[in-house]
Parts: sequence; structure tokens; C-alpha cells
Amino acid sequence: MIYLSQMLGEPVYDVNGEKIGRVNDLGIATGEVFPRVTALAVEGPGKTPFMISWRKYVVPAARRGPDPPRPPQQADRRHARHARRSR
Repeated sequence: MIYLSQMLGEPVYDVNGEKIGRVNDLGIATGEVFPRVTALAVEGPGKTPFMISWRKYVVPAARRGPDPPRPPQQADRRHARHARRSR
């Protein structure tokens, strides 16, 4: 299971591998016991918000292949944050 807190701030890429923004929020279908995710809210260039249809455009990790490489400083920050939690 993936939690929203794990996705917030993660980069969003288009089909060409170009970064188009960062995850800002999720849209859900209300009225269900377990609400279904319907859209991905993205903060694009210049902090412009936009929505991406989950069903139509979000590709599961297993089908898209390996993630694009992360910039070194981002990987270092994640490692440092993980190291602080495990103490």
C-alpha cells in the first residue's frame, strides 16, 4: 500500500521522461468505503497547479520500468532522513 505522505513532493514525469512537476495532493471518489484515487494533483512550473487523471495517465511502477535517476543531493537528503529515523 502506498500512502499520500510517501508521494507528496515526489517528481512527476511525462512520457518522454521530462519532469513536469511534483505531487501535491490526490483526488478521490467519495461515497465509497475505500475511496478510489481518481486524480493526481501536481504543482507544475511556476507553482501552477493541475490535475492528471489517475486511470488514464498514471502508469504503475511495474509497467513503466526503472525510475529515472535522482539528482545526487536529493538522494543524499533521503538517506539522511532515513538515517535519522532509524536511530
